[in-house]
Amino acid sequence: YKKILKYTTQEKITKYLTENVIGSDSYNDYLVAADWLQLDFADTKNLFPKDFQKYHDDYVTQYAEYLSKKEDEENKHLDEQLLQIAYKYSFVESKKDSYMVIVAKSKQSLIYEGKMLNHCVGKMNYDKKQINEECLICFIRKNANIPYVTCQLEIQPTQLSIRQCYGKNNTQV
Repeated sequence: YKKILKYTTQEKITKYLTENVIGSDSYNDYLVAADWLQLDFADTKNLFPKDFQKYHDDYVTQYAEYLSKKEDEENKHLDEQLLQIAYKYSFVESKKDSYMVIVAKSKQSLIYEGKMLNHCVGKMNYDKKQINEECLICFIRKNANIPYVTCQLEIQPTQLSIRQCYGKNNTQV
């Protein structure tokens, strides 16, 4: 809002939102996308479009696609780094009896693990922690494709130690 207050007043914004039944969050999303598109806010057609919903949906979609591509590029870079760390610590991976231990190799695998087991491993920057060699995330499987237990190993100069080990819904194992 601060950026557009050079070109209009809070009263005009409030009147526009009220008369067109537009939520402030939707308008803010529109403004962010319009700013990214480098639209000229001095032009009132950009500040107060007649068909708000049409322009909102169009601009927000374009902005979301840009963010998605940007995130994909960042994740690709992260995945390359995660793969290097996984390779470095591949000695941790094992298969005994009906259990397997697999080192996390991608951001998507961390997200999938967290989603399937309903815990935070895919949400709380464990990818970056692993890349920085603060920890190592391992997946323990009974079946190669089905998450069973997630384990966080703390990386110390001379050893690895278990920091956390949780199954579905953060159950301790």
